Amino acid sequence: ITKICLWQNIQKSSLLNSLLSNIQIYIETVQPLIKTVINGLNATVFAYGPTGTGKTYTMLGNQETYGLNVLAIKDLFKCIENDNDNNYEIFITYV
Repeated sequence: ITKICLWQNIQKSSLLNSLLSNIQIYIETVQPLIKTVINGLNATVFAYGPTGTGKTYTMLGNQETYGLNVLAIKDLFKCIENDNDNNYEIFITYV
């Protein structure tokens, strides 16, 4: 028996304007990954930079503004809710 593994590695590195809103950042960087995840592949969103540059706010948001994590989870569950043909098992890790 021959086992064939296909690894799809999609990398996008972006330097984003500090004036963009979380929703604008989400649409440009994370939203395209939702379809990938719905199709059974994994996705990772990683924010990095110096202390005090807004990584936590961008990823988590606050009471008034959703962060990328919340926006992604909302879209993910919206897609699942609209799909009556498949069953889904979801695993989320947050470090």
